[in-house]
Amino acid sequence: MELQERTLAFIKETRGHDLSKYNLAHPFLGTLNAYEWLQFVASHEIRHAKQ
Repeated sequence: MELQERTLAFIKETRGHDLSKYNLAHPFLGTLNAYEWLQFVASHEIRHAKQ
């Protein structure tokens, strides 16, 4: 499953949940909660789309 599919599945599975409770480490940015991860992934994709 690709990253986009996994991200969409996570969003569907966690609908109505407090995403600040889901944390995952980023190798350079440290621990991010799900809100921060979704914001990071979106901005990262936008940056790549402009290249």
